[in-house]
Amino acid sequence: GDEDIPYEEFTSPDYARDEHEYMWSRTWQWACREEHIPEPGDYYVYDIGDRSAVVVRGPDGSVKAFYNACLHRGTQLKPPASAGYSRSDRSGNFGSFFDVNPQGSRGFNFALSTSLPLFDRFQTSAAVAQADAQADDARQAVRAARLRVEQEVRSAAIDVENARRTLVLAEQAAAVSRERVELTQERYQAGGVDFVQLQSVIRSAADAERAEAEARVQLALAWVRLRETVGAAQ
Repeated sequence: GDEDIPYEEFTSPDYARDEHEYMWSRTWQWACREEHIPEPGDYYVYDIGDRSAVVVRGPDGSVKAFYNACLHRGTQLKPPASAGYSRSDRSGNFGSFFDVNPQGSRGFNFALSTSLPLFDRFQTSAAVAQADAQADDARQAVRAARLRVEQEVRSAAIDVENARRTLVLAEQAAAVSRERVELTQERYQAGGVDFVQLQSVIRSAADAERAEAEARVQLALAWVRLRETVGAAQ
């Protein structure tokens, strides 16, 4: 089909293990080209997953493959993903592991011609893919954190603006209430309203004054939250 390949197939350890078990360990692998080892003594290291092989050009021009490990102690003979020339490879006191010039070498030597249908993924490619995935995850995490902080700052700024508008309305309401108290007191003195009506207007004015004071407190708190949010973002 034309569906996109899921991203996790390139990064999932479980998927890599399944590939190794059901596909790569059952198929032939391309290790190198002949021009990679043109001369006797040239070698080429082929790494896949946790396994490594050394492909060598022998003195007779033949191509041989060895496990990249000393048979005595299991020491790795050649660095991963390396290539070059070696007349004789030695591993500690084990002696010669393989020798492309038997007449000039002491110790026992042998020629092993084998094919290696190993392999799971290239170590280097897997490491690069994993590093790329981790870097992408880090970038996404940074972007998400930045967006979250921006949203928090924006929300705090909106709270400040809403608190400011609420205070403006509360101040206007308190001013109107004070004017009503003054007018009602004048009417009470003139006999236009009774004492109960005067007290009702005074209570309303007191409520308006409390609402104004509360609005001032809420505005101050909103400013504090905004400053704290901006400070945390920095």
